[in-house]
Amino acid sequence: MNIIRIMLSGDLSISTKFEIIRLKFVSFLANFDNFFKKTPITFKSLKISDKDFGVFNYKGFKFYYNNDGIRTNSLKSGEWSYDEEITPVITDELSKADCPIFVDIGAHTGFMTLNVLAKIPSAQVFAFEPGQYQSTLFEKTIEANKLTDKVTLYKEALGKETGTTSFISQESPDADWSMNNGLLDTGRGLGRQKQTTVHVQTVDNWWKIAGKPEVNVVKMDTEGAELWILQGGTEFLSTCKPTIFLEINPLNLHVYPYGARDILVWLDKHNYYLKTLGGVLVMPDNLKRILKTNEFFVARPKAGLNNER
Repeated sequence: MNIIRIMLSGDLSISTKFEIIRLKFVSFLANFDNFFKKTPITFKSLKISDKDFGVFNYKGFKFYYNNDGIRTNSLKSGEWSYDEEITPVITDELSKADCPIFVDIGAHTGFMTLNVLAKIPSAQVFAFEPGQYQSTLFEKTIEANKLTDKVTLYKEALGKETGTTSFISQESPDADWSMNNGLLDTGRGLGRQKQTTVHVQTVDNWWKIAGKPEVNVVKMDTEGAELWILQGGTEFLSTCKPTIFLEINPLNLHVYPYGARDILVWLDKHNYYLKTLGGVLVMPDNLKRILKTNEFFVARPKAGLNNER
């Protein structure tokens, strides 16, 4: 989304528009600085030293995480919970299924997956996380808790077509600073950015290879790539009709060739409606107001809309 489109958008508040422009300026300066650095901006692998991470108790699981992150002290308390607003609605939705199957897209180090398994031990999870540092720690957590029969981790990205692409990561091996980890540079990360090449899968292709599991719930938190992922999963969505919890954040979307309204229109076209987690139906005429105070939303098949009213 270019600056002219941002300024003309009727879906963004003035404060959001100026924040996006600030992020674009920060990203420009970072790229300008990288151009003059002698060290390369790409890397193929990431080595994690034992001193970089610790093992914490999270929801009764052994949880691998970096020692110096902003969430580390909270993890040490043993009482902190990740995404307390989102977790209950996801687990409530999964609890309705006889054989709950959850797809965690943008799984990070496994917070949401562990939240789900703590509440619903019978759940089967398919998790996607292309971030090298995050997926390496998540893999250690899966192995330490003997969860390989419950959690399948894919260290790849999802998108609208299969292939390879660049993936933006933080230079510092700190799992906390992942808000800029994604297919495009949103400018929201701290410090210098690096790029790696990752494999991209479509949801449809994955679903067929996996044996067409009857997925009940999908969570997407991919720093702006949500519409591309949806576009790569039309057959999966029309067949399984899962409930989808997804992030829609203009501060991420500004670098993508679409905005929040495009996501809303696409969902409507594919027989889904969108609500806030608080239950407000999202429509074109209230989108601007809702985006001011909401980042996470739930999309459900239209067939169930009348039952909710």
